[in-house]
Amino acid sequence: MMLGSAAECDGSGDGKRVLEYVRKASVAPFLVKTYKLVEDPATDEVVSWSGDGTGFVVWRPAEFARDLLPTLFKHGNFSSFVRQLNTYGFRKVTTSRWEFRNDMFRKGERDLLCNIRRKKSSSSNRCAMHAPNAIDWSKPNLN
Repeated sequence: MMLGSAAECDGSGDGKRVLEYVRKASVAPFLVKTYKLVEDPATDEVVSWSGDGTGFVVWRPAEFARDLLPTLFKHGNFSSFVRQLNTYGFRKVTTSRWEFRNDMFRKGERDLLCNIRRKKSSSSNRCAMHAPNAIDWSKPNLN
């Protein structure tokens, strides 16, 4: 049984700890799909691992967006892809090319993906999103 296996791996039979293990063991589809694109040798001219395998480089962003993104994602928008990378803690390595790095996204170490978590948006951002008619408190009320 799957939960039994998770409990054995976790070293506890405690239900709460099993659920925490399962949550940590699951990997976001975005990360799995991105890893699949990067590790595929057929796409190396467009996207590949960096020289040391600690990140990846999108060599041809236009082709990446047009030809590769739509095959695994529901869009072909490079900016949206980069924004998504940022929410998972990826950082652009250099300004001279589209190279991204996350300490848990490494060549040959797919098992580390379960350690990458999506960042929560800040409460101020959530408030702003849900308050389309926000009051501008910097201006006096002239009723």
